[in-house]
Amino acid sequence: MEGEKEIFIDSCLNIAGLTLITISETSLNYRRLNSLFYFTGSKRPVITIVITPTDKKAFSISGEEIALPLLIEEFPELEKHLEAM
Repeated sequence: MEGEKEIFIDSCLNIAGLTLITISETSLNYRRLNSLFYFTGSKRPVITIVITPTDKKAFSISGEEIALPLLIEEFPELEKHLEAM
């Protein structure tokens, strides 16, 4: 089975002074069997960033806190999102 994965900044939601940013992973798998092709795909959140008026924190989907500088290193475009908040 062949496949592709991508991790990206997915969405930004603002509610009552609280901002949530999700980083999601998508995967696409495909397989060829003679003249038939089979495709499956999925999308799942892997990191949630919570921004309040006084703090910014990131959490893995299992609830462990992740240092924001490490995320910015991996996703440089995230810095623009965080500065805008």
